[in-house]
Amino acid sequence: MRFFCSGASSSSSNGPSLAPAQWSQMGILHEHTLRAMMYDFGYQNLTDVQRQVLPACLDFSPQGLDRDILVRARTGTGKTLTFLVSMVERIVRQPDASAGILGMVLSPTRELAMQICGELDKLLSYHAMQSVPCIGGCSREADVRAIRQRRTFSISNVKFQVGIETRSR
Repeated sequence: MRFFCSGASSSSSNGPSLAPAQWSQMGILHEHTLRAMMYDFGYQNLTDVQRQVLPACLDFSPQGLDRDILVRARTGTGKTLTFLVSMVERIVRQPDASAGILGMVLSPTRELAMQICGELDKLLSYHAMQSVPCIGGCSREADVRAIRQRRTFSISNVKFQVGIETRSR
């Protein structure tokens, strides 16, 4: 695994700070996020990638909000869930998070976009938020209808849009 975090101090002799080994010990997660991790995903323990990366992702200080994080690791190490958890946690802490699309995930393929949206739906299952996949090459009108329909049935409207980059021909 390779992990780069801009703006992080790398001069510490103790190495990077690690998150606790279990989701229930995180302390900073919203109760709905924690409930989804434990019950919908069935996860008790964080992966090594999550333990190393989440402290930087969940740094809500002014310095932490202006930080780029790049993680390179094998498939199945928890990267996707790590960035989704940090995005959801940032949004639930925003006092003005009452309307509109507040998160967007771009994916290189349709399959990955649908997989990410499925994971996000599970993560949002206890939050008053929903996700809508918008896939290139499909009807924009259908995407707009899906977003509006979700807004009609959601207490606090659509928060996330998951889509893919499309190439023009």
